[in-house]
Amino acid sequence: MLVARLTASSKRKIRGLIKRHLDLTKLFRNLPQSRLDFLKREVLLDTDLSFLTQYEDGWAVDVLIRKVYFERHQMVQEKLRPVRRVRRYNHQSLLTSSRSRVSPEPRLRARRTRANTSSRVAFLSTRLDSATPSLLRFHKAIVQAGLCTDEHLHQLFHMSAASRDTFISQALGRMKSTIFERVAVMDILERMNNEQL
Repeated sequence: MLVARLTASSKRKIRGLIKRHLDLTKLFRNLPQSRLDFLKREVLLDTDLSFLTQYEDGWAVDVLIRKVYFERHQMVQEKLRPVRRVRRYNHQSLLTSSRSRVSPEPRLRARRTRANTSSRVAFLSTRLDSATPSLLRFHKAIVQAGLCTDEHLHQLFHMSAASRDTFISQALGRMKSTIFERVAVMDILERMNNEQL
């Protein structure tokens, strides 16, 4: 009955969320529980998938996530098999040649980034990643939107709630964020603003 109610668009939504939140190269049992919980919440908050809330304890979400994950995992593994063979074959030659070609440019970029950010905002990427790794993809968008110093963070929380929501929606909206992700990012920023240096 559950599978019968699952339309093609619902399956696509679940597949998209799984691709966004889970590492398909890992076995299901090796995935962090925090990522799975975050994904379950996103599925339950989606209006198109609201029929899943009629089942107790979210077991339907568990079943669907496992089913779709295993389908996607199998596809990824099949695609990676030829690539892994090539990597094993060329591994030694790549190691020796890449050591001689390493340029110092990435290190310079990292230094410039650190110099342009301040103490709290410098830890933004770590905070986003620790909440759930899928939030880390928003770090660049947040900084590009203008939130790159403690002063900017402080100013953000002196704005009205509607203005803050607009800022976050515009900053993250280009990357097709969900409401849950925007709320999670806003919560992280608020906690960072309230911290003492």
